Amino acid sequence: MTADSAKVLPPIPRYTVLPPPSLGAALRGRAFRVRFRVTEAGQPDSARTIIEGRLNEPERQQLLVELLKWAFWPALLEGCAVPGSTVLSLRF
Repeated sequence: MTADSAKVLPPIPRYTVLPPPSLGAALRGRAFRVRFRVTEAGQPDSARTIIEGRLNEPERQQLLVELLKWAFWPALLEGCAVPGSTVLSLRF
């Protein structure tokens, strides 16, 4: 069983830095949805983190690099850390 079932608390970011310092001016006033897949250790899975929003490819890659630095409290199933997913809406 994974954190995608109904009995699980989803992952929660431990902290956020918005906008990322390296992209602050370029992203100001823009909104995005980010679908994070988070490991049981609380780290975003780089292959399964998806940014939804209007970005050119260099911006998307820079933003992804920053988002993958985030740490999460992992999803919990009966008090045990498990992989899980969460979607965050971000406005810079």
